[in-house]
Amino acid sequence: MTDSSTQRDMPGFSDHRDATRFRSLIQLTLAALLLIVSGISVKAADSAQTLTLRSATDGFSIHITYFPAFAEDSNQSNKDEFGSPNAGVIILIHGKDGDRLVWDQKQGNAKLSFVDGLRRELKFAVVTVDLRKHGESKSPEGAQDNAIVRSEDYENMWRGDLEAVKQFLMKEHQEKKLNVNKLGIIAADDMAPVAARFAMYDWSKPPYDDAPATQPEARTRRGQDVRALVFLSPSQTAGKVSIMTAVKSLRDPRAEIAMLVIVGEDDERDRGTARSVYRVISATDRGLERTYLQSYEKLKFRGTDLLINVNTLEVMAQFLNKHVQQLDSPWEDRRSRLER
Repeated sequence: MTDSSTQRDMPGFSDHRDATRFRSLIQLTLAALLLIVSGISVKAADSAQTLTLRSATDGFSIHITYFPAFAEDSNQSNKDEFGSPNAGVIILIHGKDGDRLVWDQKQGNAKLSFVDGLRRELKFAVVTVDLRKHGESKSPEGAQDNAIVRSEDYENMWRGDLEAVKQFLMKEHQEKKLNVNKLGIIAADDMAPVAARFAMYDWSKPPYDDAPATQPEARTRRGQDVRALVFLSPSQTAGKVSIMTAVKSLRDPRAEIAMLVIVGEDDERDRGTARSVYRVISATDRGLERTYLQSYEKLKFRGTDLLINVNTLEVMAQFLNKHVQQLDSPWEDRRSRLER
């Protein structure tokens, strides 16, 4: 399996030596994460919490698994402590007809799942989600259209399902178990437009009216927490949800949102959309090195099937470490000042 990373794939690479330095950086900063393929096994799933949330739009039952961050002072003698106000958080979303279990499976010769790598080595909190009509998130009544995803379902996914996840994370944030100011999302194929539209929605939320009109910058934010997005073989639309409409809004340099697009070169279905998305998001990058396209030669896999390529895991982890976990964004009270 051969990957192709040309200087056009990673903005800021001026020549082959720069690209080589990037690969070396991956190897150095993710040396611990590469224990995935070295034969060392560490089990972190024992702290996972399986939860049922109610969609913010219609109350549909949404099933998630929450993997809390490890406490900063946790050690071998105190394994039951979890949560850190410095921990970034990653939401992992399946693709079409998929489910949340794909993220917590060992790929190939891996001894750790991607979830465990994010937690153990990069100190993230992680949430895996079954969006409506996927995985466990199906109507308990067993309605005939339970497995049929309709156009309005995609709208409810970003407006209601992911908003319910965000509300849960806000609660964990207020308990100083994580830092929701540092939020990243990975989504595959048809769910990539959903994730992008949710990020757009999150950034559109007005702040609380809890500061003088003369000091708008002092108002407490309700949203604007999505700091990085990864799209695996992104689809152009999901129902009426368009990824292009969302990323054109999200590419605003003032938002400073990092975006990574990953696709197989032999994936005829998605490679055109992937490159179009990259052209849109990179148009305003202007050397800031926040937008990336990672393409792989002779690779036809799409969506979460790309996870079997260990390099995909490495690139995503490096991207999330740089653009989410390493952000200088300290924990802050996100309640309205009128409620404190």
